[in-house]
Amino acid sequence: MRRSEGWEDGVAMPVTDDQATIGRDIDELPRLPGVPLAGSAPALRRDALTVLDRARRLGEVVRITVGPPRFGGTLVGFFSPPAVQEVLTCRDPRLGKSGQY
Repeated sequence: MRRSEGWEDGVAMPVTDDQATIGRDIDELPRLPGVPLAGSAPALRRDALTVLDRARRLGEVVRITVGPPRFGGTLVGFFSPPAVQEVLTCRDPRLGKSGQY
């Protein structure tokens, strides 16, 4: 996200409405800004609740980068009841879930 797109006092603010994330590719989802190479991993380790609250303000579905490119990973946060229900009840094989779900 460029600084001109939704930055206010160093905190990422929404640049899309929540409905705009439905049916989009993971690379098109709003991304929580992080530090180069480590992404949001250091901040998650320090204060996970604050990081997740910042991500929630970006939209219903947000990607969170952790670790360096090609070696790290991408977490996808779902921050609304309908989005969580869709993930838990959807049979799409691309959504990895443990056996209890």
